[in-house]
Amino acid sequence: MLPDTVTRWALLVGLLGAVPLVLLTPPFQVADEPQHFERAYQISRLDLIGHAHGREAGAVLPVSLSAMARDILGTDAIDADRPITPRPLSASLAGLGRPLDPDRVAFTAFTGAAPYSPLPYMPQAIAIAIGRSFGMGPLALLYAARLANALAAIVLLALAVRTAPVAREALAFAGLMPMALYQYASASPDAMTIATALLFTAIATRAIVRGWTGRTVAAAGLLGAVFCSHKLVYAPILLIGLVPAMAGGRARLRTIGLSVAIALFALGVAIAWFALNSGLALTRLPDTDVHAQAAFLIGRPMAFPAILWASLQSYGMLYYFGMVGAVGWLVVPLPATAYLFALFGMILTVCIRRPDEPVLPRLVGVWQLLLVAGGIALVALALYLTWNTVGSAAILGVQGRYFLPLLPLLLVACTLLVRVPPDAARARLFGRIVAVVAVLQALVLDATVVTAYSVFGGAV
Repeated sequence: MLPDTVTRWALLVGLLGAVPLVLLTPPFQVADEPQHFERAYQISRLDLIGHAHGREAGAVLPVSLSAMARDILGTDAIDADRPITPRPLSASLAGLGRPLDPDRVAFTAFTGAAPYSPLPYMPQAIAIAIGRSFGMGPLALLYAARLANALAAIVLLALAVRTAPVAREALAFAGLMPMALYQYASASPDAMTIATALLFTAIATRAIVRGWTGRTVAAAGLLGAVFCSHKLVYAPILLIGLVPAMAGGRARLRTIGLSVAIALFALGVAIAWFALNSGLALTRLPDTDVHAQAAFLIGRPMAFPAILWASLQSYGMLYYFGMVGAVGWLVVPLPATAYLFALFGMILTVCIRRPDEPVLPRLVGVWQLLLVAGGIALVALALYLTWNTVGSAAILGVQGRYFLPLLPLLLVACTLLVRVPPDAARARLFGRIVAVVAVLQALVLDATVVTAYSVFGGAV
């Protein structure tokens, strides 16, 4: 398919896959969504920094927000079991009548989200600010935040596909994973983290071919600041163009300098934010100690690689399933065929190469694989330091969705390394099959949500 065709089907499938989930997914049935909604509401008032309150962090917000979460989930505890119970759409929409009552306020704890940068919350916060000006209630504000998040993420996905010089179908398919669509249609900052990492990957890969321009440098710096200030573990993505630039080519020194400048800017924003909010990084798990865990690893330099390898062997399939998709609070898997569809689609995208695409050196693919490996290691290390007991023999708490920002880079790298001979007819055929698989995945995701929550059942 032509580049514009790939962009159009990515945009269409993204909209058809994510926008219905804004309503179909019952309120607060995405992991940590209550905290993220409350954080987005705080930011919508231009109150950007969370506030510590004993061993909790949050902000003073209308009590109607936490009351809505408590009524829907049965508890306002941040860490609690989240069982799947029927939640018909009619029952969910009945809550639209709840008023916001913005003057009745109290401290609201959202400890897990309080330290996060406001950047990945921008679509949600803007939508909430507009909704408040129209007198919307809490549930209407949640739906507005979800819709804005979904539309922003899908637009960034389409821009990424249009921008990429190679592997367009791979980028589109990675951005249309069921788990990605599920996050887009929520109030979670993961939507912007996935989408900005996707667009950064496309822009940086294009820069390897055509060099940096003032516009792409500015865009890449901003995108990198968004995903790094949410989770610094994705910093390796910033270095996509560094080693390929060193390998040679026109304006090599300029390209290296701009790549470094982009990385330094994004890292500077992220590190400055984390330093400003270091007091809000309050652990919520007993028997964990970041400093003691770090001392354990420093004293045993080979311990972490061994622990990481053992964890990948033990939980690798669970990571894959979690990356492809699970609904609710990650407790409802998709049908087994969905995970096979995802694997099949990814393999096909790696085998698509058009005659008009530029040929990049294999060094680019090797470097990108190393960056993916580095990102995986950093994700695991962050969880090991903050969510595991000192000296634990396995890394617990890693979720497959954490790898979604790295998936586009992985598929691009594999496309460059496999080196399938260019063939326009095969590219068109495989591209159409990939588009069909993406549509099927979106339909399976919607059906899973509808079935799990009895969305079109009677009122409860």
